[in-house]
Amino acid sequence: MPPFRGERLDAFTDVMRDLTMQRIATWPIGEPFSLMDRAREIALDIIICSIFGVIEPSRVAQLRRSIPRAHRGGRTEARLLRAAP
Repeated sequence: MPPFRGERLDAFTDVMRDLTMQRIATWPIGEPFSLMDRAREIALDIIICSIFGVIEPSRVAQLRRSIPRAHRGGRTEARLLRAAP
């Protein structure tokens, strides 16, 4: 897993910005919504793409479903490894 500091972190800034902007573009305008839920979605996308290196849309969607379930179920490394690429 890449360390998130210094130059290594700089390599991920474009990905983080792009994923954040993609998510923000889907937010409702003129109606309330949970910012916490939206921030979690952005964080999860960043983890999937930056840490796991997954960019294929169907695999990203699968991990979006699998990772929160593994976390709620008492996140074990075995569960996360099964969810990882």
